[in-house]
Amino acid sequence: MQDIVQADDRAASIILRLRTMLKRAAPDRQTLSVGEVVEEVLHFMRADLLRRGVQLRVSMAPGLPGVVADRVPLEQVLINLIGNACDAVAANAPEQRWLAFEARHEAGHVRLSLTDQGSGLPEPAERVFEPFYTTKDAGLGLGLTISRSIIVAQGGRLWAEPHPDRGATFHLTLPAA
Repeated sequence: MQDIVQADDRAASIILRLRTMLKRAAPDRQTLSVGEVVEEVLHFMRADLLRRGVQLRVSMAPGLPGVVADRVPLEQVLINLIGNACDAVAANAPEQRWLAFEARHEAGHVRLSLTDQGSGLPEPAERVFEPFYTTKDAGLGLGLTISRSIIVAQGGRLWAEPHPDRGATFHLTLPAA
């Protein structure tokens, strides 16, 4: 019951923040703990990861500073990236359905990286951020475009690179507090 109440509160918060965002209001930036944000997103995504049979390895550098960001849109970006990565590894054998999430501090920013061993990126990799570009049968091709806009609006950067072995790594940076 507590999970249901928390999910309901979270949904209400997301709707409120999205309405604010669509009205082009200023982001509600505050100092956030990356660990807490990631923990909340993973709690929210837990059932989906289990259902898809995807293992997630998390590596958080010790002593990470907080980030200056708007919590709900940041969480939505992370949910989108994790969901896309799960889709990318869906065709893999069960033991190869894994994602690696890493957080580290670098030069006044906190970098979050999500690596998968999935289907990879097109050439050039930047194409995935183009509006209406999709590799999914039922995709609209807007998730990564919107995600990048959210991160840029918060003073950060979002980009993708092919993983050397197979798959892709998506990186985002946000200003450290």
